[in-house]
Amino acid sequence: RESLAQLDPVTRAQLEAGDWDVRSAGGVFKRDWVEIVDEIPPGGRATRWWDTASTVPKPGRDPDYTVGCKTHLIDGTYYIEDVVRLRADPFTVKTTIGLTAQVDGKAVSVRMGKEPGSSGLSVADDYARTILLGYDFMALAETGDKKTRAAPVSSAARGGRVKILRGSWNRDFLDELEAFPEGHDDQVDALSGAVYYLSSSTNWGMG
Repeated sequence: RESLAQLDPVTRAQLEAGDWDVRSAGGVFKRDWVEIVDEIPPGGRATRWWDTASTVPKPGRDPDYTVGCKTHLIDGTYYIEDVVRLRADPFTVKTTIGLTAQVDGKAVSVRMGKEPGSSGLSVADDYARTILLGYDFMALAETGDKKTRAAPVSSAARGGRVKILRGSWNRDFLDELEAFPEGHDDQVDALSGAVYYLSSSTNWGMG
């Protein structure tokens, strides 16, 4: 299992789960559209968008990840500086989001998708009153399906306007992008949220 964990999501699904119908690429992204860079230029503005989940992995289960994608918009190009990715209980997820905000600093806004109904409002209020108190934080309603939300990111990537900072997380990130919409899509969701927010805040019902 340790060896399988080092493989890309598609090959892992084929060998570990026997899913030979999984596609090698979903067609929405290609990894050669995304340039890996060694530094991010100054300027622009940054946000870390969180796509949250709170399930601990157990034998026979493959739950979603909580993902925080830190993205800069600089002169029309999206630079992805860092991706935090974990599967854990609600307390650990909340603690990680708070600690990550401290590391990012208050100049980086914190955004996350808001679940519909009163539960979504309650979760957002809890974050705002506790670990993210004093930070530029909002939970924003997402509209459309995952593939629709990813379309602007795909278009930007195809045009050479999505770049990622070199790091240990790059391979898993690019594997997921290229397989999307197959397999896990939490990193894609977090990136889509960050790009939507940075490109046009009104898309998220803030007006």
